Amino acid sequence: MTRRRPNAVAPTAGWLVPSVLVLATAVVPLIVRLAVRPLDGPALDFWNGQSNNYDFFSYYKACAIVGCGALAAIGLGCAWLRGRRAWVSRVPMAAWAALLAYLALVIASTAASAYQSIALGGFPDRYEGAWVLVAYASLFCAAASVRERERSVRLLVGGLAVSAGVIGWIGAFQAAGLDFFRGEVGRFAILPSGTGANAGALVFPRRAGDVYATLYHYNYVGSYAALVVPFLAAWLVSPARTVRSRIAGAVALAPLCVCWIACGSRAGWIGGAAGLLVVAIARGRGARVARPAVLVACATAVAAVGLGVAAFDTRVAGRVASLVRDVRMLVRPVPDGEQIRPPIERVIATGHTLAFRYRDVPVVLELQDAGLAARDGDGHALVIRLAGREGQLAIADGRFRELGLQSGLLRDQPALLVRAGSFTRSFLIRDGGFQPTLNTGKIVPQDPVETWGFRGREQLGSGRAYVWSRALPLLRHALVLGYGPDTFAAVFPQHDFEGKFAVYGETDMLVDKPHDLWLQAAVNTGVLSAAALTVLFCTVLITAGQRLLRGQASPEAATVTVAAVAGAVGYLVAGVFNDSAVLVAPVFWVVLGLAAGAGDIGANGVRPRESDPGAHAR
Repeated sequence: MTRRRPNAVAPTAGWLVPSVLVLATAVVPLIVRLAVRPLDGPALDFWNGQSNNYDFFSYYKACAIVGCGALAAIGLGCAWLRGRRAWVSRVPMAAWAALLAYLALVIASTAASAYQSIALGGFPDRYEGAWVLVAYASLFCAAASVRERERSVRLLVGGLAVSAGVIGWIGAFQAAGLDFFRGEVGRFAILPSGTGANAGALVFPRRAGDVYATLYHYNYVGSYAALVVPFLAAWLVSPARTVRSRIAGAVALAPLCVCWIACGSRAGWIGGAAGLLVVAIARGRGARVARPAVLVACATAVAAVGLGVAAFDTRVAGRVASLVRDVRMLVRPVPDGEQIRPPIERVIATGHTLAFRYRDVPVVLELQDAGLAARDGDGHALVIRLAGREGQLAIADGRFRELGLQSGLLRDQPALLVRAGSFTRSFLIRDGGFQPTLNTGKIVPQDPVETWGFRGREQLGSGRAYVWSRALPLLRHALVLGYGPDTFAAVFPQHDFEGKFAVYGETDMLVDKPHDLWLQAAVNTGVLSAAALTVLFCTVLITAGQRLLRGQASPEAATVTVAAVAGAVGYLVAGVFNDSAVLVAPVFWVVLGLAAGAGDIGANGVRPRESDPGAHAR
């Protein structure tokens, strides 16, 4: 009897896919490195006025995700040539249809976008363009294909646990005021060679106790914890775990629980609680559980939460209080005139005349041959004088002592800046007249900004209601294709200066995300793409839940399924208030792929197949 000669692609098919998944879930979230990205075109028009984007958290993560997606596709292709195709039929057909529809809409919206450079590569500080979205789909397929390989799944979960532990400990120390990246070693670790001299110029969060770990912002720490805490908790209470693996899991889970509480992300709290509820329900319906593991998990969670609340009670209490305020604001009637009024209102630029109201006093600025002239609403001339440094002007009238004028250049063109405290308006002076612009020099319309809902409640959810009320009207023109991946910042009405001031207390706030996973997809790649994502998520999770209820999975497969479903639910619930980002999304898509793979994991590893080389002696 002779053994069939192994196929040349067998090593690639066997190790490439699980290795790539470990990179995507364990290594990518840890990347923190300075990338200096020159900006031009639409990205420069809508950015913060700087010609370069100094990014630490997103760009290299996005590059790594695209690379992982490409390698995963190669690995899947090798596996297909080898004959490993059975996993395709185990993923629900509706899920495949939804995923293919979503990818088609992503590609079509990119091709049709008026901002193709952004649609392909992503917006500064985000970089979640079309290449990244396609890579997510590749990672999903790769994760679904390894569900039947016990060793691959264990390698993946182990890598995720180690990475979560590192992120958890970094975040826990940040919460305690000991930020690794503020130290000398941390600063030079995230700066490329040749830029170490600029380590002292790095700008960190204002408060020393802010938790951002390696994920840029506490909201993304919350989304990550909402995904990984339920996943690791479900894995930890499995009866198949050894004492050593439970201890290792507790070491990773405890600091992550501290981050989960101390980061102050209310979306993360709600999402994580939903994920843990899934674990409790699944384990309470007859699934085998190791009682010592439950005790270890409970003790770990209680200790971590207790430590988080005790050590950082001021921050946590403040976030809880803000959640209570949001609930009260949502249910009570809104009195007329409650919205904060800006100091400068009713700004109208007409040719060489600029009219506005300052503290209810009309002001008219006029370009004349002799320079800039001003008068009040009664037609009385107002004297404009120099104030301080070159280009700084002021009106010599006590009624306007807080009103400042600044002449200068904006994008190498003559411009005028009108300021009252933190309320600022910029105007290019072109063709002998005023043209309103953003602080980048991008000319904007003067039409009233369209809104939908949340009137008087725009401050709900730390301003999320404001973003939603201005983003929802955009959907009328995004029913099929949307505006292009990651183009939200370019199509959001950034010229809503009065609305921004009322919510954020400033006018130069850049709104680059909708703080909602589905609204983000609907605006960027179309309402149909958001519907396709919803079908994909629901199909995968419902099918996985049915498989658990029917007892169609082995204990090992049931553990993976419960963990994956719980993590995905936690992330998606948090996604109602947070958006998709390269900082967390690759982990979610891999976890979703684990939930989608319906194959049973064999008791001793990979089950032999007729099409597997070497599966049988001949």
